[in-house]
Amino acid sequence: MELWQSDTYLEKFVGNSQVTVQQTLSSEFGFADESMFLRKEHMLMKDYLELYKDPDNNHMYYMSADIWPELSEDYHMPSYVPCLNDEKVPYANHVGVSMSYESHTFPLINEPDDSLIIMLDGYKRVLLYPPQQGDMLYEDRTQESRASGVNIADPDYVKHPLFQYVTPHEVILGPGDVLYIPAFWFHVLESSCRTVAIDVFMDLHNVVSVMNQVHKADLELLPKSSDMVEMLLSEQSQCPLINKLRNDVEMWKEKARRNEEQRGD
Repeated sequence: MELWQSDTYLEKFVGNSQVTVQQTLSSEFGFADESMFLRKEHMLMKDYLELYKDPDNNHMYYMSADIWPELSEDYHMPSYVPCLNDEKVPYANHVGVSMSYESHTFPLINEPDDSLIIMLDGYKRVLLYPPQQGDMLYEDRTQESRASGVNIADPDYVKHPLFQYVTPHEVILGPGDVLYIPAFWFHVLESSCRTVAIDVFMDLHNVVSVMNQVHKADLELLPKSSDMVEMLLSEQSQCPLINKLRNDVEMWKEKARRNEEQRGD
């Protein structure tokens, strides 16, 4: 974890890796006021690290990238998340890294995936709002990542009167902390210093849905033609979660076969 707190280390080992950088004049990224957002561009990691060495540069930058395989020995995924390191398990949708230097605030959004924030450097303040408060957050339901129309740094209670009644959960993350954000929970991230984090997005609810169908013995309803189920049942994964699902399917198939034999007799 300490290694990623050094720009010199990152430049040495991943300086030539492509990263995505969002640039803005304000410390607020992506709010409805598009004048705050200048552009998004791709550059080399070493060029991103150079941006803050220019004393005349008054822009704000936020970097994101796919996780760097060159540094895979530097970190370990939380052991309490089953099979996160198993490439054959289909619910670990994306693992990335994010970084910023100055204070910034992201918009209030929810996402369809469960996610983890694994802090390696710096501190983030996270506000979490349950999905049931969506109407009071004035969410935009036309987008996949449903952003709230409220600027929480300066809420307009005339335009968004219900926002004054929301009750967020507040979390402060520091190096070594891990936060789990359930799917469809609204959240906003703030920081005031250099931060580095690993971001994991997971599709756990689809796996749980399949398992629930199996446990109810609804084999006829099990979408066997779907890629999800085919992968769950055919891959030779050592993941205990997947092995349990596979064993449950075989158990219910055997039960269904015996019921058919009894009806035939």
